[in-house]
Amino acid sequence: MPVLPNSLRVRLARAHEILSDGSRPPPAIATLANDLAMSRAHFMRRFRGVYGESALQVSMRERMRRARLMLASGDRSVTEICLLLGYSSPTTFSMLFNRHAGESPSCYRRRFWAVRGLSDDVQQILQPGCMNLLTMAWSSTSGHFSRRAAFPAVADLPNDKPDPEKA
Repeated sequence: MPVLPNSLRVRLARAHEILSDGSRPPPAIATLANDLAMSRAHFMRRFRGVYGESALQVSMRERMRRARLMLASGDRSVTEICLLLGYSSPTTFSMLFNRHAGESPSCYRRRFWAVRGLSDDVQQILQPGCMNLLTMAWSSTSGHFSRRAAFPAVADLPNDKPDPEKA
């Protein structure tokens, strides 16, 4: 891979930052390339070479992340969210959301709100087991890095330190 001039790296980093910014909808790729004084094809080729994914993929991932946040907040309808994110129709938005999240926007919202209304004990049961272990490990620490007591399976293992009563 050829070495990129510093000015090009700075422009590509600025483009990645603009596409990843969650505070506003991402601009069109052609507009972004034009603002960075590059042709669309050159911009797409260089962006993929530097970041390993296309600018469209970065833009789509950010849009879907924002869609999940908006659906979880429950303040707006699916159609409003679709239009705020720059999609032309709710059908297109729903199809793309289903492809990325594995379920429709309305199912995602229902599932999120169903879990959100449950008590903390029930939510803890529904979360993955690895997260329960991590929560137990970090909540039971007493300011040091030993985590043995937090995991029952590990606590039964022989201790590295000799027992003073047996010695």
